[in-house]
Amino acid sequence: MSAVTNMYRDYSRRIKEEQVSSEGKSFGGMSQRTWVQFAVLISCWAIPVWFHWGNDGIWFQGDSPRHALNALFFLDLVKEGLSDPVEYARHYYTRYPAITPQRYPPFFYCLLAGGFAVFGVGGFVAKFFVHGFALLLGVYTLLGLRRWISLEAGIMAGLVLLMPGVMRWSGAVMLNVPALALGVACLFHLRCVLDQPDNRNDYKHFCVALVFAALSIAIHPTVGVVIPIAGLWLLLDRRWRCFLNVRVLAVVVLCLVVCGLLYWLLFRLGASQFSQAEVSKKQVASVLWPEFYFRSVPSLIGWWSLPVAFVGLAWSLMIKRFRKDSIRIVCAALLTFALLQSIWAKDERYMLWACPAATWFIAHAFVATARTKTFDRYKQMSWVIPVLGLLAFSIYFVVITKETLIKTVNGFAEVAEHIIRIAPGEPVPVSYTHLRAHET
Repeated sequence: MSAVTNMYRDYSRRIKEEQVSSEGKSFGGMSQRTWVQFAVLISCWAIPVWFHWGNDGIWFQGDSPRHALNALFFLDLVKEGLSDPVEYARHYYTRYPAITPQRYPPFFYCLLAGGFAVFGVGGFVAKFFVHGFALLLGVYTLLGLRRWISLEAGIMAGLVLLMPGVMRWSGAVMLNVPALALGVACLFHLRCVLDQPDNRNDYKHFCVALVFAALSIAIHPTVGVVIPIAGLWLLLDRRWRCFLNVRVLAVVVLCLVVCGLLYWLLFRLGASQFSQAEVSKKQVASVLWPEFYFRSVPSLIGWWSLPVAFVGLAWSLMIKRFRKDSIRIVCAALLTFALLQSIWAKDERYMLWACPAATWFIAHAFVATARTKTFDRYKQMSWVIPVLGLLAFSIYFVVITKETLIKTVNGFAEVAEHIIRIAPGEPVPVSYTHLRAHET
């Protein structure tokens, strides 16, 4: 117990020393400051936002318009149909057969419905909600890099937003990026728990992790892999006392009841959707070599990210301070591969977990390079290596993504105007306002 306490104190002292060392006005100190790194993160986030800005449609993937329309259905349901929601849903489906509110959990739809109520119905509003979750993913990545690698590593957090997978899917009204952001938030707070001694009675981070896990599952079920990942991390660290805390048990029971009732209702309303999670003998047999997701990872993170990430992984395994975190991430990756490979439904976007993991190890690689003996005599310039790494990979990601992976959908404003002329009174969710014929 004393050894664990001393380790925690050493960690806190090291963080304070690094913070003091970064107080200077040098460029190195500036690059380690939190506000500078957040500014860089916002700049990286603005790049995919800019690329998607000209798209006035949300239809490059089949489920994308359904998710937007589902949110519109929930908005109209609250306004008009609460007296008889089942009958209202039937009439709504008869008029708009594209809606599928029974296929996925409704948390994202409820959030987006609130956005529609405040800002008006429109494709840009829907896409900005997804971009907002992408920014949340970047923020938690930045906090994790600063806390568990080094302060200068935080400058590279923006890479997670520029990787081809995130850059592509953050511009579509899909559920995967929002669910991923909440899943990463869950693991961040769980990792904070593992920093603390096991006998500590303060489990605020653990309760927050449980809430984020429940919310991520309430957006998309495949992100439910965060639950076995969290269980594996607790098992590796032999943590169990947290479940004896009354507040933790209360949060666990509440999350189980809410998520259980939610998925029971979804099963009653759309049992066919659950067939996508069927596990067959053939799928289980392929777990040892999940070829589909092995082929998907390079397209999500870029081919040149692989060797740099492997260098970061190898270096982190050689350093005692980082070894345990690297083992946790590798085990989480193997578990994710196995679980996703074992179900029938497969899509590369289910493996977006690869993006924050790759960012983690790429940051390790560049921080390790900056601390080698080659640059030992230029310690004041060590900050240049992570910054150059950020610039190089940012350019690489933009080049390989912009021309081939960013799907542009333009011309829907003209389509909406045409529909308004031929179908007076029909709502057209394209502009920032709820367009109706009598308003034009």
